Amino acid sequence: MNKKIANTIGGVLIFFLAASHSFANADIKLMGGKFTWPQSFRVDMKSLLPHARTIRALDPNFEDDGITAFTGVGVKTLFDQAGISYENGITVIGADQYVGFLSKEQVSRDIALLAWEMNDQPLGQLKGGPLKIIFPDQAKVHGSCYTWYVDTLMAGPMDRASLTVQIKGRETISYTREDLVPFAEKLESSMFSIPQGCRNAFLYQQSDKIIYAVPFSSLIKTPGLANINRVTLVPFAGAPMILKPEILDYPAFVIISCGKEALHPALGGPFSIIFPVEQYPGLKDLVPESGALFFLGKIIVE
Repeated sequence: MNKKIANTIGGVLIFFLAASHSFANADIKLMGGKFTWPQSFRVDMKSLLPHARTIRALDPNFEDDGITAFTGVGVKTLFDQAGISYENGITVIGADQYVGFLSKEQVSRDIALLAWEMNDQPLGQLKGGPLKIIFPDQAKVHGSCYTWYVDTLMAGPMDRASLTVQIKGRETISYTREDLVPFAEKLESSMFSIPQGCRNAFLYQQSDKIIYAVPFSSLIKTPGLANINRVTLVPFAGAPMILKPEILDYPAFVIISCGKEALHPALGGPFSIIFPVEQYPGLKDLVPESGALFFLGKIIVE
């Protein structure tokens, strides 16, 4: 490939892996902070095959497998080819909303491999596939950083982001963080929740800063709106959450910032939603056990 991918498709990429002896069916999103989240463009993964490489390593999560051959493409190569800076590190997000964070130094050293193949076979789900972050043994990275089911890679914070709200299929509103700031309130630190994951190298934003959030009800209740049948929360990474109308009987909060900055993807941003299940036990039957949904991109009211 002679010219950078970004020259052809823009800054956010979805790589489709064609079904073959080498690939399982999967896709991945690659994003950069200078682009408007959650924009997306598509490119055929086969165009990156010339950049594929194989490493032999011991996966600390499957030590009984011994030294194994993993084939994939370096995370550094992905971002270099797309022309996206990783100056502020890269957040790796799994389809289960598990998070890994790679510092600029880790990416620059080219130690993180996005693997799709294991011992010449597609990387199966039981081993963390179809896409998984793998490191060479000499990198000495903790096993919790071997992110499974990789869905999205985000470079740096996503300062340019919008949250879309669709009401009864008629009205669609996109809110930026700046739109929501006037309606935000401080969230009690005990209510703040972040995704599970490995953030050992994450230094850009600390969770002990003041968290600001907007009441969920203020986003979905409009004059004249009645008979809500359900509310669907669509994250950028992970499965949608379908809520019964009873959810509106309880408070919930959409987090929009940490301190004066947008909530970093490593903490579940740029938008996430929190349900205070500990204060309101009735919520436990209406929302997942975690009481939160991260990487929120769209709210659909039906």
